[in-house]
Amino acid sequence: MRGLATIEDPGVIRRILTPRGFPSEPVPPALAQPPPECVTDPVADTGA
Repeated sequence: MRGLATIEDPGVIRRILTPRGFPSEPVPPALAQPPPECVTDPVADTGA
C-alpha cells in the first residue's frame, strides 16, 4: 500500500476524526515506568 497524500491542516484533520469518535488532539505522553522485572514487591521487602 502506498500513501497518496498527507493531510496537514488541523481543521481538516478535526473534521475527519471527530465524527468518527477519534481524538483530534495528540494524547499527552505518559510518565515513564520501570520494566516489570525491576519492580520490587513492597510486602517482600518489609519482611512481613
